[in-house]
Amino acid sequence: LQDVLRRVNKSFDNFFRRIKNHESPGYPRFKGYNRYNSFTYLQTGFEIIGSKLHLSKIGDINIKLHRNMIGKIKTCTIKRDIDVWYASFSVEIAYSLLEKTIII
Repeated sequence: LQDVLRRVNKSFDNFFRRIKNHESPGYPRFKGYNRYNSFTYLQTGFEIIGSKLHLSKIGDINIKLHRNMIGKIKTCTIKRDIDVWYASFSVEIAYSLLEKTIII
């Protein structure tokens, strides 16, 4: 739900920005639940337990981890590509470079 609200807010911000710049704006379209091909969990609502991904409100899903997770997982995006679903994670990694800590 948070991701949908973020997308709607972004659409209306872009719409009003185009009006302000005297461009030809298109009013944001209504998108039903079947028109989304992805959704994002922002920092909470998901957890990796062994070879399963637990998503709140959905349940446990079997996954194939292609590599180990290094760092703190920040977001989880679930994407549909035709009939196949993919989970992608963005992580925060801290490392030191020339005695300075840089967070990517």
